[in-house]
Amino acid sequence: MDLFKSIFLNKDSLAESEKPVFTLLYSALPDFDVAESVKAIGEYEPLRGRPTFHAETSASVPLMGMVRFDDHAVGLVALPSPLPESVVEQCVHTAPWDPSFKELLASHLNTLILSYQAGSPDPIEQYLALSKVAACLYSPELLGVVNEPAWTCFPGDFPLQLMNPQWLGHARQSPPLVLWTGFVRVVIHGEEWMVTRGNHLFGLPDFAMRRTDQDPVQIHDLFHEFFHYFYFEQKLPEHGDGINIDERSFYVFLEPQGSAGHLRGMGDLFVVEAMEPEEWADAGGLDTERWVQ
Repeated sequence: MDLFKSIFLNKDSLAESEKPVFTLLYSALPDFDVAESVKAIGEYEPLRGRPTFHAETSASVPLMGMVRFDDHAVGLVALPSPLPESVVEQCVHTAPWDPSFKELLASHLNTLILSYQAGSPDPIEQYLALSKVAACLYSPELLGVVNEPAWTCFPGDFPLQLMNPQWLGHARQSPPLVLWTGFVRVVIHGEEWMVTRGNHLFGLPDFAMRRTDQDPVQIHDLFHEFFHYFYFEQKLPEHGDGINIDERSFYVFLEPQGSAGHLRGMGDLFVVEAMEPEEWADAGGLDTERWVQ
């Protein structure tokens, strides 16, 4: 029962997890042999040994245990019930997918939770470990995958597609953030905000921008640029920093004030505003020692 406690009893919800968590949504739980299925992990990339599954017994769940390969330990718990409606609303209905696909996911009847337990300190490798286990547990009954800490979801066959050797290599250099982080629309007091979720699992703050006339896709791409810069350069912004995206685009990172404070997720939050460099300097906010290039 230690595994069950580590996943469910140490936090109010999976959204508060400090390590990646996937919830696989099935129309019906397949009758598979997990110990046999996880052998496929060795087909995706070379391993130092054979993957193993050690089952744990519980009167309350039909299937529970630990998948181990290389240094990774991934907890697995199957539940004979769908997600709570609040989680479906937060992670499925607000996701940027076609309404028919979101309705399909909402129709699931069974769930299987994959929780990264131990091994690599690298969040990319943690997510890839979950993706490998999800890929080898794919079946036609798998409708989709919910990433609750990131408030998002994606089709059930995406982890299998990610196992393409070319994609695996690319994922380590440019993480598939559409799967591993979230981008949500939040309305507060009539103001529309675009906010990231799940950056805290990568040691980064979330970003929020008040939407006026911007295309959400442009804001999404901007936040992706921020993520890649700060993550791979191993730098962290501070409130009051500015950053040049190109010769014409300058943004500042501000501490959330007033109602924007309600946008906070599990980690720190930076409100992003576009501003002319001269305007920011004239306001006394430009610290040349903290100018992020």
